Order: sequence, then structure tokens, then C-alpha cells
Amino acid sequence: MLEEILKVDLSLFYFFNKTISNSVFDAIMPIITNTKTWLPIITIFLVYQFFKCGIQGKLCIITLIIGVAVCDQVSSNLIKNLVMRPRPCHVLTDINLLVSCGAGKSFPSSHAANSMMLVTIVALFYRQHKFWLPWLAVLIGFSRIVVGVHYPFDVLTGLILGALIGFVIYYLVNFIFEKYFEPKLKQKQIK
Repeated sequence: MLEEILKVDLSLFYFFNKTISNSVFDAIMPIITNTKTWLPIITIFLVYQFFKCGIQGKLCIITLIIGVAVCDQVSSNLIKNLVMRPRPCHVLTDINLLVSCGAGKSFPSSHAANSMMLVTIVALFYRQHKFWLPWLAVLIGFSRIVVGVHYPFDVLTGLILGALIGFVIYYLVNFIFEKYFEPKLKQKQIK
């Protein structure tokens, strides 16, 4: 069963990395997959949350920080070290490698997990964006296959893991806030 899944994964990898390879993907996907591309947008979002969105904005920032810490540890340090799957760029020689391969392991994709966790939390805080935000994480995950550093199932697992962690962290932080901090804030407002 696992052998069949890995065959499908490899076939899908070659389809996305080689068969549909083109000059547009070759130019755009390395930019999309680069974390530095997203840092200015994330920074502007966090500054806006802090200064313009009151308690909800600060709670969103706290939730995102906790989410990043948990998601990155679970995907990069726990699961990757248990599974130890090598990246396709470490074992396949006939791929379209568009970025540095990196020394890390492949399963799951931490880029996919962290990006989906971030957009899940933001979409839960700002539900009017819940339909388009997840597509950003899917695009980032897709870019990891196109540039040659992850298999499709690495990305799919990362996206699912990120969404699950995002939901759990969001509801846990909100539960703690509503139970322990919100009543104290209301008491201060009454006084």
C-alpha cells in the first residue's frame, strides 16, 4: 500500500516539476516559495494588527506567534525527524531544480504547514477572508513542488497539518482569553 502511494507521489512530482514546467513557472515560483518575499506583507499585517485592531489585533498576533512556534516544531523537528524522507532534489537527478535544495528532510513540507497555519488563523479572526486566504498557502505549497524541493504528498500533508494546528491554536487561545482575560477586562471597564 505504502509503495503504491509513493509511486503515485513520484508520478505527481514529475508531472508538476517536469511535465508542466515552463518559463513562467521557472520565473515566478522561486519568488513565491521564498520566505523573504512574504516578510514585508506579514510585517505590515502585524503592525496594522497591533496599532489599528485593538484587542482582537493583539490576540491575533499572540495566536500567530504561538501557532508558528507549535507548527514549526511539530513539522520540522518532530515529524521530519521521525519520517526522515529525503527531499526529491537529494535523490533524483533528472528534476527541474529552481532553488537551493536545502539540507532538511522532505516530509512534511514546513513551508506548506506554516503558511496554511498562518492563513487559517487569520481567516478565523477575519472570516470575510476565509475563502481566498487558503489559496495563498496552496500556492506556496505548489511552488515547493515546482521548484523541486518537495513531493506532492509532503505538501498535502503540510497543508492539512497546518490547518489542524491553526484551528487548535485559534480555539485554544480564544478559550483561554474568554475564560481568564476577558472577564478581567470587562471588570476594568466597569470601574
